[in-house]
Amino acid sequence: MSTWASHSSNVPAGRGELESAVSSPVNDRTVVRSIVEEVFSTGSRPRIHALGGSDHRVYRVRGTDYDHVVKFCREPQFVGRTVREITVLRWLAEHTAVPVPPVTASDCSGAVVPVPYLVTPYLGELSSASDLAHVPPEALRSLGAALGRLHSETECDGFGVPHVSESGAITGSDDSWADTLDTILQGYLDTIDGTPFQAIAERIYATFDRQRAVFEQVTAASLLHTDLGPTNVRFTSDGVDAIIDWERSLCGHDVYDLCQTSVSFFEGPDVCIEERESQFYAGYRSVRHPGGDWNRYRQLYRPLVHLEPMATFEMWVDDLPILRSEAVRRLTEDAERALDRATDVEEPNDG
Repeated sequence: MSTWASHSSNVPAGRGELESAVSSPVNDRTVVRSIVEEVFSTGSRPRIHALGGSDHRVYRVRGTDYDHVVKFCREPQFVGRTVREITVLRWLAEHTAVPVPPVTASDCSGAVVPVPYLVTPYLGELSSASDLAHVPPEALRSLGAALGRLHSETECDGFGVPHVSESGAITGSDDSWADTLDTILQGYLDTIDGTPFQAIAERIYATFDRQRAVFEQVTAASLLHTDLGPTNVRFTSDGVDAIIDWERSLCGHDVYDLCQTSVSFFEGPDVCIEERESQFYAGYRSVRHPGGDWNRYRQLYRPLVHLEPMATFEMWVDDLPILRSEAVRRLTEDAERALDRATDVEEPNDG
């Protein structure tokens, strides 16, 4: 047992206790070593390599007989996301064919270390936007099929943050998809406030607000990833080995997830493979058809999903092979084009 734990407990700590714990000024590598000691029962020091992460800390740990990723939360406001990812990963592995990494260990009780954590096998290097031109067509079709399986195998009762019910089903915490969307968009707006994207972001939200009744018509919910981009997929030569980073998963409208993924992969400021988008959609349709009104909803969602890269701009802009000012211009113009198309869309017939 790690020296962090004064006692062993299977009872999860309350959210307030966890939020207090993650505020501890403990060094990240001390946390990682304590987790490794607990999970792998090794007395030797692991080799630790930082893999990045924005809302969470992510480290690769290697020892004599293990090579894993340790992910944990240090920001109090993101504690719930860690718990969400653990819940969703375990449920998906048990109930679906969606390719996700197996959970080697996890803890949300604070008994091991004063932060909720997740341990999964290290699967190798992940993709980046610059790698997409080299991804074979078979892999893009496999990506579409994986997303189709996620949506077809995870019907949810309700919208919003996913939970596992007593019956073992995934359920959402909201009654309205429009309310869930509103919460997401308001969070992005708060982050975008005062940036070069503020004006276009406010226009996008105003358009959503005028069309709220359209989103209220959505009644069927599936489990969504909502953050599926190149850096969250492990491609093989002809398929998808794993989809990671489920901390933002939601119960919601499948077309929103489909649109977000399409924009992330094929329409980013440094992505120039739009002509291969059809392969992704072909893979999706091989598993699931998104419904008769999917294209109309897709046009409505396109401007909305541009808010996420605006809100996270500072996290990824320095990795681009273009100037910051050029990235701002391209992202703004992409959003404006999407907004123009959305304002011309007729109201869908049904959800």
